[in-house]
Amino acid sequence: MLAKFTASRTQIPSWIISLLLVLFGGVLVALVTTGAAHPVLALAAVLGPIIALAILFNPEWGLLLLVFMVYTRFSDALIDSMGAPSIAKPFIVFLLLVVVARWLVFREVLASFKYPLIFLGSYAVMGLMALLYAADDGAVISATADFAKDAVIMLIVVGLLKNAESLRRVIWALLAAGIFLGTITTYQQLTGTFENEYWGFAQATYAHIVGHIDDFRIGGPGLGPNGYGQFMLFLVPLALDRLWNE
Repeated sequence: MLAKFTASRTQIPSWIISLLLVLFGGVLVALVTTGAAHPVLALAAVLGPIIALAILFNPEWGLLLLVFMVYTRFSDALIDSMGAPSIAKPFIVFLLLVVVARWLVFREVLASFKYPLIFLGSYAVMGLMALLYAADDGAVISATADFAKDAVIMLIVVGLLKNAESLRRVIWALLAAGIFLGTITTYQQLTGTFENEYWGFAQATYAHIVGHIDDFRIGGPGLGPNGYGQFMLFLVPLALDRLWNE
């Protein structure tokens, strides 16, 4: 009985599936007929319906993909290297709609947003107070906009992260992102192909090392050498934990 009840709650209404397919189909037809679409956008239009349906049936897949995209700066890398349009923004909006829809339609119990909203609200108020004395209001507003985007991502993670097993899979998504970036930059280092940015995921700059020595410094997906090192260092304890406890 419980299994039937759970299945009935998670079944996606056919009209939602039809609407989604029509929407993505229309976008794909428009891209093909105009011939002006960026290749990344065209690929997203082809894969979009498959990914969207998978996430509708299991929103946790969307969470794992979001974690991978954010940690690898997937969208930013493609924008920097290929001039591609952002795929992160529509994906984040879609995930937010999925969270809200499953709450309204399926009455899913979401994690409590009380404390995250308190912390986020307090931090936002402190940031906005900088407008009272900041010499550059535009910089404060820009930073606030970035914070708002990050806050939405955090709320999506809170809404989709259900239990310890979900957290375990999120950790593996982070490690997969690290393996992805590390493999590319290792190959770049071994082959000496520093001029090749590998779709924006292995950006290297020629800079001062020590004394009179200058050389290429690997910065990953636009993070800079120090930032990229910090990003990868964060994954070391997570990898050791999975090595001993998986």
